[in-house]
Parts: sequence; structure tokens; C-alpha cells
Amino acid sequence: MKRIALAIPVLFAILLFVFRLLDTGLESLRPDGIRPGASMSAEEIEARIEQFRQAHHLQDPFLMRFGHWLKRLAQADLGVSLFRPRSVREIIAAAAPTTLTMQGLALLLTFGLGVPIGVFMARRRDRWSDRALGIALYGLFAVPAFWTATLLVTYLATKAGFEIFPLRGLASRDLDEAGFIRKFVVGAWHLVLPVTTLSIAGIVFVARLVRDGLVEELDRDWARTFRAAGVSERRVVWRYALRRVAVPVCAHLGYLVPGLVSGSLVVEQVFDLPGLGRVLWFSTFERDIPVQQGLVLLTALFTLAGFVLSDLLVASLGPRKGGS
Repeated sequence: MKRIALAIPVLFAILLFVFRLLDTGLESLRPDGIRPGASMSAEEIEARIEQFRQAHHLQDPFLMRFGHWLKRLAQADLGVSLFRPRSVREIIAAAAPTTLTMQGLALLLTFGLGVPIGVFMARRRDRWSDRALGIALYGLFAVPAFWTATLLVTYLATKAGFEIFPLRGLASRDLDEAGFIRKFVVGAWHLVLPVTTLSIAGIVFVARLVRDGLVEELDRDWARTFRAAGVSERRVVWRYALRRVAVPVCAHLGYLVPGLVSGSLVVEQVFDLPGLGRVLWFSTFERDIPVQQGLVLLTALFTLAGFVLSDLLVASLGPRKGGS
């Protein structure tokens, strides 16, 4: 619960940092240091920068500028792009569904595979299958997401391998007149490799947490008492021990969010997905500071929300009591 109590000052620090990012960036912005995606002359770029400086009150004292920015933020106004006739909110809203869908599916896959793998390893602790699977998991965890994505593409999406999955994007060219169900199925098929790549590190993380937690719980007195009373090992593991292990697993839920966010940047580039990772990539290349600011703020808020959610889940599960 301590992290929940710290959420408000941390949120204020995040807002201050993100505003300073925008403020410093606009102050130091020069026409020759940016690469707009659209065709704009140097004079147009300079006029646009000057317009932004005036709109963000750069001539006012720092606290006054910060106050103006917080007021706009309270109205969900993140400003407009430097180089596109669209608001930052519109740009983020257009790309967010792809990223959030991919991250949500990756989170489901993380727990859907991580928990059973952890249970399997715990029930076979210190056997060859436990050791072999542990080595394999550590090997997967050590491989960067970029290389994992590249290997999956090479061997499962190109002629050099089996060419089972689509290479990139979210849709095929022949879907213009297709129905909703077919578009949904094709879109889901396109997401198999990206979601797999994004979830591997989380699966390893959760599997190790569950395995180590179960090994500890199954050696406790309450577990021995249940076995002596005739309760099956399967019931002891799935009904009682796993419920107790859920507390430390949920406590670490917040640590998965930053990995999903940073992994999305790599995965979306490799698989050419129109998500927030690509928006951040191009806005960084172009030095589109308002878009960068909006994405950094969104990422920080999601990370903070992940930690708060993990604390709420731990609080709802309550203290662990033997056999409860």
C-alpha cells in the first residue's frame, strides 16, 4: 500500500518532468535541427516553431507556464503536432488501439503460459525436466526482443523458413470487401508473432516467480498437514498453494508494464505495426516535441497505474494464512 500512498507525489513529479521536456525542447528547437515528415520550407518551420513558443507562453515565468500547461492537460489538451495538422490526442488515439490490443494479449499470454509452466516446474523440482526448462527459460530471457522478433520472422514468416504467419502489418490487401469476422481473424493471425515476441520475457518472469513461490509454500507445515489428511497433491497445489503465491505474483505485476511498453517500440518496428511505438519512433526522428511529450506522459501514467493496480490486487487478496 505504500506505493499507492506515493502515487500522488510521483504523479506530480511525472507531470513536472514531462512539462520540462516540452519546455526545454521548444526553447532549444532550431529549424536546422529537425526533419519534418511533410514537405515544409525552412521559413515555414521557423514560423511554426515561433507559433508554438507563443502558444506555450515561453515568455512567461516557469511556474506560470507550468500552470497554463496543467490547465490544458486537465481538459485533455496535449497540443498539436509541429508538422501535421492534427492534435496530439488524435494522433495517439489513432495508434493506441493497436498497441493496447497487442499489450493486452501479451499480458494474457504471459499469465496463461507463465503460471502453468511455473506449476509444472515446482511439481518436478530438482528433476531433469525442472532444470532443463529452467535453463531454456533463462536462455529465452537473455535474448533481446529484437533478435527474438527477427528469428521468428525469418523462420516462421519468410520463404527461408516455414512461411506460416504474415510478415508484417495488420491486414492483407484483399480484405477491402471482407466481413468483420474475416477481418478480425486475419488481424488476430497477424498479431501472433508480435504478441509472442512481446510476452516471452514476461512468461519467464512469471514462471520463475510461481515456481519459486510454490516450492517454498509446498515445504510449509500446512501443506504437509493437508497431504497427511489425504488431500491430493493436485488440489494442494492448485487450490491452496497457488492462491498464496498469487500475492507475490500480483505484487510484481507493475514490473511487467515497463517491459511491455519498451518492447512495443521494438516489436512494432520489426513487424511494421501502426502503433504508438512507431509514432514515438517517427516523432523522435522529426523532433516533434509535442507528440513526444504526449507519448512519454502516457507511458509514465501507464507504468504508475500498473504499480498501483498491483498494490490494489495484493490488498484485495489479503494476508497469506496457512491453508486459507
